[in-house]
Amino acid sequence: MSDAQALATCPAHVPAALVYDFDIHNDRGLLTDPHERILRLVEEAPPLFWTPRNGGHWMVLKYGDAVRVMRNPDIFSSAPIVAYIVAAWLSPQ
Repeated sequence: MSDAQALATCPAHVPAALVYDFDIHNDRGLLTDPHERILRLVEEAPPLFWTPRNGGHWMVLKYGDAVRVMRNPDIFSSAPIVAYIVAAWLSPQ
């Protein structure tokens, strides 16, 4: 299993009910019939879920939820993590 395919450890603050194993980059259903796969995903997965694939990340399935996320970067942002990484990268070693 490559690093990209390795499962990330679920953060402690993520409820188990919101964890769904989905790999957007390697899902066969998306390649064969993307419309059917997305419809199935909407039926099976929580509307907002955390996936351990590709380093672990959140996914939003409903349009209204996605709009809310995009319009509220102060709530739904990973900026502090990015800022920390950039600061560490820029600091002299």
